[in-house]
Amino acid sequence: MTKGVAPGAILGVSFFLSAAWTALLFVPSGWQVKSTMIWDFDCGLYHVKVSKAIGGHVLGGLASLSKSDKAKAVVDAFTEGDGTIQGYRDQFCNLGMILPSNCTPWQHLLIGSWIMLFTAVITAILLFSGSGLYYYYYSNESLSRIRQWAMGCFALAPVIAIGGLGGYACLTFAFAQWLQEFMIANSSNITFGLTSIFAAFVGLLTAIPAILVALCGKRAEAEYFAEAQEDQNLTGYQQMQDPYAQGGYGAAAPGYDQGYSQGGQGQYQQYPQQGY
Repeated sequence: MTKGVAPGAILGVSFFLSAAWTALLFVPSGWQVKSTMIWDFDCGLYHVKVSKAIGGHVLGGLASLSKSDKAKAVVDAFTEGDGTIQGYRDQFCNLGMILPSNCTPWQHLLIGSWIMLFTAVITAILLFSGSGLYYYYYSNESLSRIRQWAMGCFALAPVIAIGGLGGYACLTFAFAQWLQEFMIANSSNITFGLTSIFAAFVGLLTAIPAILVALCGKRAEAEYFAEAQEDQNLTGYQQMQDPYAQGGYGAAAPGYDQGYSQGGQGQYQQYPQQGY
């Protein structure tokens, strides 16, 4: 096993990043947080929770003063609830016949969430795969191709992660600007929650395993002996498959045929055939 802290650091960081991306997949809120005068939206990658804002509480208070349970139920249904992003997209796109600007923000939010979800899954798989390959490299068989495969997984993971984060950020701009034209939402274009910020931080850290493998993850001496042993094993296997190629079974010993023929010829010369 490799001496030093490099293998342990590489595996430790990659395991932490794999666990972090896996945990981000199951966080139901905090990716997008939008406040309006009536609603507060807290969105995950597939779940949305809607709660009352100031205007919603005012409407609820007015409904309570009316002493009508039906009116209060209508206000609560209008200002509170939870469901999937796709469900809310369908509802607001149905309202798009009256207010056309309602559909596009939710459509983009749904697509961005799908992109982020799939890229997070792929990133976690790449990190797990790279960790497994590198562990096998330094603890069992130090072949250069195994290290290169691990390096490829570690190098591809941050590309996928940052690409997914960038796509998610671009596609959620429309959601951040939603309802501003009706003067019931603030003019802030920043709707990223704590989960989004943490995901961006983890995305930057995802490049660390590839950097560590490139700088201090190679076992040069172990690779030399492992590849020499592999070549020796391959040569022996080829000889077992084709014994005649190297003078194996069934081949006459050098000089045997020649000596036999010469000996026979000399014998016939010493004892010529006698006629009757």
